[in-house]
Amino acid sequence: MMKLPLHLGLRACLSLMLMVLLATGLSLAQPPTPSKPQPLVKTSSAVTIAASPTVDTAKILGLNDAYLLIQAYHPLIRQAVLLSEAAQQDLRMAKGGFDPKATVDYAQKFYNNKDYYTLLDAYVKVPTWIGLDVVGGYTKNTGLDLNSTENTADGKGLYYIGATLPIGAGLFIDQRRAVLKQAQIGITMAEAERVKAINKIVLQIAKDYWAWYEAWQTVQNTAFGYQLALERFEAVKQRVEGGDMARIDSVEARITVQDRAISLQTARLDLQQARLAFEVHLWADDNQPRELMPNVVPAMPALGQERAMLPTDQLLDMANTRHPELIKLQTKLDQLEIDRRLSVENLKPTINLKYNYLSGKDGISNDFSSNFAQHNYQFGVQAFMPLFLRKERGKLGLTKVKLSQGQLELQQQRRNIQNEIKSAAAEMTTMSGLLVNQQTMVQNYQTLRDAEVEKFINGESSLFLVNSRESKLIEGRIKLASLQAKYQKAQAYLRWAAGLGLE
Repeated sequence: MMKLPLHLGLRACLSLMLMVLLATGLSLAQPPTPSKPQPLVKTSSAVTIAASPTVDTAKILGLNDAYLLIQAYHPLIRQAVLLSEAAQQDLRMAKGGFDPKATVDYAQKFYNNKDYYTLLDAYVKVPTWIGLDVVGGYTKNTGLDLNSTENTADGKGLYYIGATLPIGAGLFIDQRRAVLKQAQIGITMAEAERVKAINKIVLQIAKDYWAWYEAWQTVQNTAFGYQLALERFEAVKQRVEGGDMARIDSVEARITVQDRAISLQTARLDLQQARLAFEVHLWADDNQPRELMPNVVPAMPALGQERAMLPTDQLLDMANTRHPELIKLQTKLDQLEIDRRLSVENLKPTINLKYNYLSGKDGISNDFSSNFAQHNYQFGVQAFMPLFLRKERGKLGLTKVKLSQGQLELQQQRRNIQNEIKSAAAEMTTMSGLLVNQQTMVQNYQTLRDAEVEKFINGESSLFLVNSRESKLIEGRIKLASLQAKYQKAQAYLRWAAGLGLE
């Protein structure tokens, strides 16, 4: 058996070790995805990422689970819910304009042992939806200085029941009826405001989640590339020490390690910032902020995060009828239309008819029906009208201008929403094609890199080419994760543009 020199045997062993390392340890396949456990959050003051969790110890937090964590306690979502409550209180105040009102007017003058007058008028006034005010009460006036209109049945007092009816301005609509109708419409507007606010929050949550996912994937791929470069540097250094490789090869390997170490530090900083940006949305029921546990990671898009999107034409039709911004503008127009009707009504002269049936101390007598319009009554007519109607005509003109502005704004907003939907749909289609191409490129990068390793093992390539192929593969995987995040963001933006939220 022939014996090799010691230095040749050592070189052969080191060469074999490097070939095995390149052949078996440099595969950059996508890290396996663990099963999906329950998401975990914690309360803390800061988050420090010293190292990314491994896939074996990571806890997956999917976007749908994140929505469940966020929507119950997010301060802005809870604030949006209060918009509907505020509208209900506005409606209650508007209904207060039709509340019955009890009034007591009492006045007395007594001086120098002389009772000049004692005036009492107690009544209940009940407004109605048709503009008629029903009044019933008791009046009693006594004293030495009463005039004939104040005297009430020789000081015994009178009971009365009657009504006041506007037959001019205020017959079809008046201020209190207008306020009530606008408050009823305000319920719909408040609901649209609530949906709009929540949809905006949902969009921001999706953007922050997928930015976190992209940063985490970047760290995973960069850390794996750094580990491979470090192991290769150690192997090359041993071969240089054994004289099998030139010293300049170890310098090149060290530069690769340093470059990837810098990239890894930058990626970890980006991950920390993206994670903190997402944690802003996490709150507890005691209004305290929550933070993710260190081993919680985002889910891959393939874990059911994608939503089935409707065709663009159907989204356009839904947006025309359901988009909260369009509903808000339309309800604003409805309220302005009520203002216009009220302004037209105020152009009429004000004519109020007043009738009260009167009865003595025994109350409303049994012959009320026979005496209703013939005996024991008080009747009056009040009429007035501004001569120039400048205030009323100015109010009507201003309301018409606001209506025209609102209609133009509605048309423009509808066009903007349609364009946003079409643009977002086109972006999703483009992103889908880019994803397919990028996945194919990553597979080709993997094949090219594996072939370069094989050539290096056979002595037909160099360490520089291996590093170059490997860097391209890492960059391709990072870009693939970036395109996945952009696709998911585009999908979330499309739902927002169509006025859809979590439904």
